[in-house]
Amino acid sequence: MTLPLYPLMGFNYQRDIDDLTDSENDGDWQPSAISQINGLDAQDYLNDFAATNAIGSLESHADFNQLMTSPAQDIQTIFSTWGGNSMFYPGDELTFLLENGTHISTNWWAVYTYPSSTGALETGGDFYNFFVLGYYPASYDPNATESSTAAPTTTGTSAATSTAQDAPATSSALASWDNVAYPNPDIAQPGLGTFGAGFVSGYFLKQSSVAVLSLPSFQEPGSAVGSFSDTVTRFLNASKAAGMQKVVIDVQQNYGGDVFLAVDTYKQFFPNQEPYGGSRMRATNPTNAMGEAVTSYWQGLNDTDADYYDFYDDEWMPLTRINADTNDNFTSWSEFYGPHVYNGDSFTTTQRYDFNDNLFSTLSTDDEDDDGFTVYGTDGRPANTTQPYAAKDIIILSDALCSSACAVFMEMMHHEAGVRTVVAGGRSSYGPMQAPSMSRGAVAETIDSLDYRIGVAQQLLQESSNPSSANFLPNRTTATDVWITYADINLRDQVRKGGDIPLQFVYEAATCRIFYTPKTFYNYTALWTYAADAMWNNAALCVQDSTGYSTTSATNTTAPPSSVLPSPQPSTSTDPNLGSIIISVLSGSSPSAHAPILDTGAPTKQGQLAYEGTPCSSTKKCPTTEYFCLGPTSLKCDAQTKKPIEGSFCVP
Repeated sequence: MTLPLYPLMGFNYQRDIDDLTDSENDGDWQPSAISQINGLDAQDYLNDFAATNAIGSLESHADFNQLMTSPAQDIQTIFSTWGGNSMFYPGDELTFLLENGTHISTNWWAVYTYPSSTGALETGGDFYNFFVLGYYPASYDPNATESSTAAPTTTGTSAATSTAQDAPATSSALASWDNVAYPNPDIAQPGLGTFGAGFVSGYFLKQSSVAVLSLPSFQEPGSAVGSFSDTVTRFLNASKAAGMQKVVIDVQQNYGGDVFLAVDTYKQFFPNQEPYGGSRMRATNPTNAMGEAVTSYWQGLNDTDADYYDFYDDEWMPLTRINADTNDNFTSWSEFYGPHVYNGDSFTTTQRYDFNDNLFSTLSTDDEDDDGFTVYGTDGRPANTTQPYAAKDIIILSDALCSSACAVFMEMMHHEAGVRTVVAGGRSSYGPMQAPSMSRGAVAETIDSLDYRIGVAQQLLQESSNPSSANFLPNRTTATDVWITYADINLRDQVRKGGDIPLQFVYEAATCRIFYTPKTFYNYTALWTYAADAMWNNAALCVQDSTGYSTTSATNTTAPPSSVLPSPQPSTSTDPNLGSIIISVLSGSSPSAHAPILDTGAPTKQGQLAYEGTPCSSTKKCPTTEYFCLGPTSLKCDAQTKKPIEGSFCVP
């Protein structure tokens, strides 16, 4: 387990935000900007920090945005990379130099944000054993009944909690985010709130005739899927009735969720358009083995079998999906599998969802309503054929942290319907910025989920007439050089109609880029107004050199010249590439580099593990089964400290 790191001053970030807000309302005081962090230029330090700690995105602008606290993040209790979600130890010191000459010194704190009872962690070794190796202290039994009088544990600060008493009073009949950045909504999904099931809210900026639909997530529990869709419907009806002329759709901090909710929302804006939504898998021998096993099993079931429904929307059973080449359902696994070769790689046939299949949409969203979930504008839920707003009167506002189902939504709205996009933030440089900059895959799959699916397929094959075919993958516990506790992969690429390049690798410039300012950072009414003005009233508000690179109909797009793009961050890490390790294992081969070299029998010192960091090589083994040799085979030492700076070391 990795502990997130907070700057000590980060625990008072709401105080700092309040100070910035007050400075905007009080012309007599202006805060001094930060000039240096740890002796480095502040921008350079933050750029490097983002490159090291941010979840990998498509460009450094999005990495930088991950550092920043956001109200759309606060309401979902997500920590920023700087404020509680950094992964690598940055050193003991944290110093700031302000432009007015003030020096501030503080420290980093490691905070356990997912608390459970640990027993007494009294030494560094105890700490390491628990958080890294997963071992409880010998004196503690985790299965013992915990005291019912244990004090509740907090997990850090959130603006939603800190600002509750400062937020404007809300109607008792209407939910609110209870966050100072958000005004009271005119339309709200039932259960709206940090700890509720609602995400959708709508706001009418009457002074500008602009309506705002806020969608910070598409990830709903089954009990709230129907109310999500219903709230979008109520928003559109009410916004037209109120005379709103234009719409801003705010997807800041939207990391995805149910793709059918994304499609449903798209169809409510464009009821007469059929989204393409093409996607495909990589075609590998393990993919073929799994799909053949699951599909053959499902074909032998009938609709009175529970497994018939369990596998109806399964990723490895394509017969309930549409062949994008024929617009008919797949009739066999082999028709789906192909394979088809593009740019030297093998892929399955491009698939599409059958949005008229009410059973599929219900199972995919885990909808709990008796009538199931039906996508708006399909056979089971006919649409009002009058389009509520023209594409030119809609914009999507993003902070680039738009992933998975959010990226699917933006692809449909922008490239298929022609809606323009505005992206906010990024590094302190001019030029364009991409609006969806996280995963643009069609579906995300956790390693745990994939491992379960592999196990199901292997069981089906073992019970078949050819049980030896179940060995289509090496042992996934021992085949990698690293112990993977959590990983998430893109199971299917998104591709455009007529295209063969995955959207993950296509440059997607926003129509306009804007910077956050002290006036807009924690005031979303001001931010929405600024974005609307930049798009409809004053193009000069867009960041210099950021416009003119967006397209709404091209199958493939070209990146702008390198002179206007952010400089890539150099990688100084000697860590193994986790992605390549996972891909090699899932492709049925073992990774070639740095195979573990194990031995047995090494004891540990009291309270301290003895062998981490011990130099090793292809011939020199690590002295315990809990460690293996990882890294290059050559060993270099620093001339001054004599400590190794490059080489192979024993790691847990």
